[in-house]
Amino acid sequence: MEGSDYRKRARSGTGLLFAQRIISFVLNISQIAIISRLVEPSEFGLVAIALFFSTLFSVFRDFGLPSTAIQLKELQDDQRDALFWFNFAATIVLVLVLLLCASPIASLYEQPRLTPVLMVATLNFFLLGATAQHAALLRRELRFGCIFAAEVGGLILGWLSTIVLAYFFRNALSLVLGAALQGAFSGTGYVVFGRWLPSRPTRLSRHLELLTFGANVATFSGLNFLSNNIAAALVGLWSGSAAAGLFSRAQSLYSLPTSFLLGPYLQVQFPLLCRIAHVPSEVQKEYHNILVVSGLVYFTIGLALPFISSDLVVLLLGPSWEEASRILVWLCPALFALGFIAPFGQFMTSQGRVRELRIWSAADLFFRGGGAVLGCLYGPQEAAAGFSAGTLLAATPIIIWITARQKPISIADQLNAAVPGLATAICTASVTFATKALCGEFGLANGPIRLTVVVLVAAATWGLMVLLLPTARRVIYSVATRNKEAIK
Repeated sequence: MEGSDYRKRARSGTGLLFAQRIISFVLNISQIAIISRLVEPSEFGLVAIALFFSTLFSVFRDFGLPSTAIQLKELQDDQRDALFWFNFAATIVLVLVLLLCASPIASLYEQPRLTPVLMVATLNFFLLGATAQHAALLRRELRFGCIFAAEVGGLILGWLSTIVLAYFFRNALSLVLGAALQGAFSGTGYVVFGRWLPSRPTRLSRHLELLTFGANVATFSGLNFLSNNIAAALVGLWSGSAAAGLFSRAQSLYSLPTSFLLGPYLQVQFPLLCRIAHVPSEVQKEYHNILVVSGLVYFTIGLALPFISSDLVVLLLGPSWEEASRILVWLCPALFALGFIAPFGQFMTSQGRVRELRIWSAADLFFRGGGAVLGCLYGPQEAAAGFSAGTLLAATPIIIWITARQKPISIADQLNAAVPGLATAICTASVTFATKALCGEFGLANGPIRLTVVVLVAAATWGLMVLLLPTARRVIYSVATRNKEAIK
């Protein structure tokens, strides 16, 4: 398949995944608004701690093998089966480790109720691990229609289950059990749509070389996860589960642009970059477009969000969560930095530069994770500030330099791609600030009304800037265009 054909399928897949993310965004926002009023911050803190450990273990469970399946130029049947069994074996081992560690972790945090929460969380851990290769193969083949069906079905079931369980039990267990039900449905969909079952494991030693690539990816993913999330674990350890709950909710809002705006786009671009990796001109063009989209989203939200964070958090979570808005403000510089660095890991993996990725991840843990750890000594707001400082001032310039160490991407390419996003962000943030000030002058002090007015004006400004800037207009039009060809 030629690069243009991959682009057509990728564009169609982008449309489906954006539709999925719109549905997901609506469901998650409504779920956050509902369960934040049913469940206390301390219970969210227990979930945040459990998710930290289960997600960290999931990096080593997958061992970079889903990325390996996507990145390989050709994937033979015996390689596919070997990847599944490697993944499945790692899943079983780590499920047992998590179960054995549940009680010691609970003792470390002095939270006895954390033990059953961790144990129930292993159910979702197992389900996603057992079907990880099925999901990876669907992405490799750009069968995003199947992914849409599996994941949207899981989202709906998980949304309904979590709200019902939270209403009746109002505790951390209800939240992790709802996530497990979501994982069960989505995992079943991956298997059904994948239309294959692995052969019994034989002579797996012939495919051990597949683990080398995966090991580099897993090392990067694990250290990157620690860089991004170590603050959540340490806030819970040093400041208590209630503080961990507040930090967790702020971090959830911080991650929304990635989860629901850039996530679907980047999911499509990764297999596309893998397929065209041997054509430098194609890679340069595609990565430029990715950075333009990334800048338009992250730069704008990073600059504008501080002006509406208080109204947004109170509207979504309720007045008792207002402190989370101050944590969110301190996370905004890191959100801004993602305009430069969000696609970095996927780009390096698609180019086979996983050794560099692994080496960088250790330094990244020092800069970003270290900043977060220092901040955790003083409190959740300081943890967010330390993380943002490490991300914006240290990690970002180094990542720009690493990306440009090899062709076809240069530093100038990256900076040029950032220009439309920076111009749009500055104008949109200025208008956001001015609109909020005018709302105060005209007596619009009510949070929801003021928030609605400010967001609508900001969105209109962003859209106008995209129309006025030729590069932004071209790239956003390309992303928004839906190819009518169905994905088989």
